Amino acid sequence: MAPKNKGRNGFYYFMQEVRQDEAARGKNMRMDEVQVIAGPLWEKLSVDEKEEYNRMAKEAKLRGAADDERKFNSLGVSFAAVDGLEREQEEQEKIMKATIKTIVMSSSPEALTRKPFYLCHVNYYYLVKGADCTTYQPAEIALAEFTLEDGLRETRNFVLSP
Repeated sequence: MAPKNKGRNGFYYFMQEVRQDEAARGKNMRMDEVQVIAGPLWEKLSVDEKEEYNRMAKEAKLRGAADDERKFNSLGVSFAAVDGLEREQEEQEKIMKATIKTIVMSSSPEALTRKPFYLCHVNYYYLVKGADCTTYQPAEIALAEFTLEDGLRETRNFVLSP
């Protein structure tokens, strides 16, 4: 498998400039040839001159992040939307873990074993994707109440007609 492209740094943009200068003189070069010429020139540049090329690399990287809005995966979903969904799921998981930790820490062991917990499960017939929201038509809703001490206490099941 090919190595991952780690992005373009300031030296890359300096090499592009050297390559354009050589092309203007009538000498077309491959990037590996340009690297041999540009390496010593890059070392002679001052920190301020190098910083200009590094700034160009940073700007290109930021533009690339904005391009995720226009790039799509094989399912037709933008990469930005996928990243946003992943961040949202991670945030929900953090909130869930924090809630569990709060419940456990705020209860005594005896009270925690008697505390009722509820589990809800929903199946749906279909979903309708609108411009601003997605609506699910529920088919079945199942509820369960349990405690750590007694186990399952009660269940309810509702089948809904569309």
